[in-house]
Amino acid sequence: MYLIAGAPAALEDINNPDWAPNILMGYSSTLLSSTNTRPRAERAHKKRRQLTECTLNAAEEFDDELAGNPSDSVDHCNVRSFGMQTDLSMSDLDKLTTVNRDLTSEIAILKSTVKNCIISKETFEGDDERTLYYIGIPSYQTLLVIYDLVSPHLSETHRSALTNFQQFVLCLMRLRCIY
Repeated sequence: MYLIAGAPAALEDINNPDWAPNILMGYSSTLLSSTNTRPRAERAHKKRRQLTECTLNAAEEFDDELAGNPSDSVDHCNVRSFGMQTDLSMSDLDKLTTVNRDLTSEIAILKSTVKNCIISKETFEGDDERTLYYIGIPSYQTLLVIYDLVSPHLSETHRSALTNFQQFVLCLMRLRCIY
């Protein structure tokens, strides 16, 4: 804001060129009448609720069609539809769908691979070959007996990233690598 005198005018000095009104600036102190805004808000709420219901119904019908159960129902939603332009053709969409399917299956494979790499009791349970290969102990039951003997002497704090069992197994793996 540019001030002629270089400083704001006093509140009561209305003849000063730097004086600016700051109260009752032409607005009414009463709020808008709620009788005018309430019906409009109710109509907007009703439209949003109808649109949500129609969207949910359309999603259910789409899921049914994907599952192989086509429905003959007619869309009874009184919602205006609109068009959308895109540079994608149906062949582009088919390619994207194929890529999406491939990536989804790759994610599932990677998740199972990661699950097999996690060190836990479940990893070695029932797999004596894995126990012998990684730790050098002939069976899972023998591993549990040794762990039960050693576990009272292991310490686990709130800052530990590994459980006591994981620390025990990693220690045995390291000893196996050394010897």
